[in-house]
Amino acid sequence: MMKTLIALISVVTMLTCQTFSYAAAQPADYVHTIFKCKNEKGAYTYQEQSCPKKSSTLSSWKSKIQQTIPSSFSINLLPNGTYMTQGSANSVPLVFHIDTGASYVSIPQEIAYKAGMVCGKKVHAETANGSTTQCESIIDKMTFGIFTIQKVKAMIMPNLYQPLLGMNVLNMFHVEHTKGIMKITDEY
Repeated sequence: MMKTLIALISVVTMLTCQTFSYAAAQPADYVHTIFKCKNEKGAYTYQEQSCPKKSSTLSSWKSKIQQTIPSSFSINLLPNGTYMTQGSANSVPLVFHIDTGASYVSIPQEIAYKAGMVCGKKVHAETANGSTTQCESIIDKMTFGIFTIQKVKAMIMPNLYQPLLGMNVLNMFHVEHTKGIMKITDEY
């Protein structure tokens, strides 16, 4: 809890608006109210409880955005030269291969059906493994690393064995990789 509060204080000091929330290790609808207090000595504190009587409340706020603290995570390059991360599609656990060559999140057909995804419009695609027919779908709730995204366009692919985290999701984040470490940061 102390690490979360310290991380929160660092992030709050960087914010220009007074809107912030976090849901670290909490259900998605769990939102904290944060109080900015000034004590008798003039020092500022950020806390989850109301300010003590001997302090003045300068402001308090609840979130408009929910995100998990920290707002970034790092992935080590695997010996085979790829990056992988834990995730889920509609609560079905999976491991994503991070693929900057994939236009969309792509889910193997067997996993997609376990996740309750419905095959929509069929499309022809040229992939690194040749031509294939796939279908468009929507993942109602997708997670990867520390992030959760709603209503993600995805492709259901019949001959795919590893879920791919494609550019339609990666473009929502700041992604950088240096010396075998990929860091994915929420851009809010």
